[in-house]
Amino acid sequence: MILRRTSLLKKNQIGGLILEPTRELARQTYTVCKDLCASCGMSEPLLLVGGGGGDRKGSTSASSHLVASDIQQFAKLQSDIVIGTPGRVEDVFTRYDNIDVSELEVLILDESDVLLDMGFEVTLTSILSRLPRMRRTGLFSATNTSGVKKLCVKSGMRNPVVVDVAVSAKQLKSSEKNESEQQLAKKDQSQQATPSSLTNYYIISPLDEKLSRLLSFLRQHSQEKVIIFFLTCACVEYYSAVLKELNSPCKGYVYESLHGKLVQKRREKAMERFRQRKCGQTDDDDDDTVNAGGALLCTDVAARGLDISDISWTIQFDAPVDPSSYVHRVGRSARAGKTGKSLVFLTRKEEAYVDFLRLKKVPLTELPDDEVCKPPTEEDSDDDEEQKDEKGPKEASKEPESKEQANKDSNEPSPAVEKKIMKSAAGSDVFVPDVLPSIRKLILKDRDMLEKGTKAYTSYIRAYKEHQCGFIFRFASLDLGVLATSFSLLRLPKMPELRDKLGKINFKPAGPEINIHAISFKDKTREAARQKRLAAELAAGGKNAKQIKAEQRAAERIQNRKTEEQRRSPRDAIQTRSAASSKEFLMNGMSWRRKRGFIKS
Repeated sequence: MILRRTSLLKKNQIGGLILEPTRELARQTYTVCKDLCASCGMSEPLLLVGGGGGDRKGSTSASSHLVASDIQQFAKLQSDIVIGTPGRVEDVFTRYDNIDVSELEVLILDESDVLLDMGFEVTLTSILSRLPRMRRTGLFSATNTSGVKKLCVKSGMRNPVVVDVAVSAKQLKSSEKNESEQQLAKKDQSQQATPSSLTNYYIISPLDEKLSRLLSFLRQHSQEKVIIFFLTCACVEYYSAVLKELNSPCKGYVYESLHGKLVQKRREKAMERFRQRKCGQTDDDDDDTVNAGGALLCTDVAARGLDISDISWTIQFDAPVDPSSYVHRVGRSARAGKTGKSLVFLTRKEEAYVDFLRLKKVPLTELPDDEVCKPPTEEDSDDDEEQKDEKGPKEASKEPESKEQANKDSNEPSPAVEKKIMKSAAGSDVFVPDVLPSIRKLILKDRDMLEKGTKAYTSYIRAYKEHQCGFIFRFASLDLGVLATSFSLLRLPKMPELRDKLGKINFKPAGPEINIHAISFKDKTREAARQKRLAAELAAGGKNAKQIKAEQRAAERIQNRKTEEQRRSPRDAIQTRSAASSKEFLMNGMSWRRKRGFIKS
């Protein structure tokens, strides 16, 4: 439309404006648009996104500098198209008059259903008020919600035309088709909200088994690229730190994290590394590391629009707060006609979510039994109960779960947790190894793990309360004790949601022998700052200081008692052996005398 204009755009005038909800999506659109403009002989588009400084200190001055840099770039390129996030675009339009929108031809609102939900309503109103009314407006989204209709009215669309695009899988040879793909080919696309090339699975698992079963799944699919969605940013931080410390699914396997609270430079580098990673390749040329995959741990910031090649699975470790986000999450795989799969973890009390999604035209099937991570059905569990007593458990992996487990210190206090035996639907002799004991040992060695787990636990509870499907994800039905066990917490944090449930929660905290205040950071700088704060708090006194001192004294007494018992045990063993030897000597002497007749029988 811009190229068909009878009169060319004048200096500082733009013909197209594209608004994206996230920075990653804006940069992705910019990359594609840049190549298209180059092939059409148009000037390079202008990218307007925030967070480029990567430094939180002096954010106001840094933001002003970046905006000024964007304006200089626009004056240099004389771009015909501007691509950006609503916040940065509105900031530029308000503070500067360098960009002329009087001849705007096209306005594109990508992922339009989420723009209003993300708090951009005021910003969008400000941008739309500056644009000419005689223009073409396009709203793009994978889901048609009430937000899209509301945005149609706000953007001045009187009689909008709805275009529904259906994507089907590429035709495969009959020898390459399996049963599930043949079933997919028979489905009617018009009755689905997801592509026919995408197979959606679900798994029912207790809260304290989810992480162990996730790791078992990654080991079974260690040659594939997967995206794992979590509920909050704190959960991504915690699980990313934990999974990197545990034994990886295979040699060369990598984890990348992405969420909204990461600085922009880290977000860009994580996305770039994960995009460039190809299945079957690793960072080195070792033949033992071929076919190593990778996992991107993220929040819903990566749920919309991002195009990453070779994604085999999208895993939803936590169901989304907004049910419409489910379609966007699973859409990261099975793109451009390729086949893909998705998996969502649910508890027994959340199983109604499957029927809810089916009503929303999202077909789900239970995970096949050949997946090691899948728990057995109740009937199979009862049938195998007798076999478990006769045969020992055959775990899916005999390796130690953490990198430091082989070098554990015997004098170190162990947390109060027992290793759980988790069955698998793959066979009565196959068991999923429990990783929670290994994680607790990691927490005892690094306070950063402890704090990340606590933040993830509190953020999970507060996000769970905001579920839009409250009739399915009921906060009253959430087992807060088992949830705390799943995060490997040593103690329950103080928060309003737990105030009325103390003593009623099914949670076994760490014993008094573990001094939580003595757990240090591996980072020496952070540990020095913590010790300084702790000393100041103890010197100031108060109720909290008394509690800290009492816990320290109790842990010290128990530790001294254990040390004394360990020191006495060799001495007691020597004395026992000496007494036994003396008794044996006397008995042998009496036997000799009896044989010689010195002692009568």
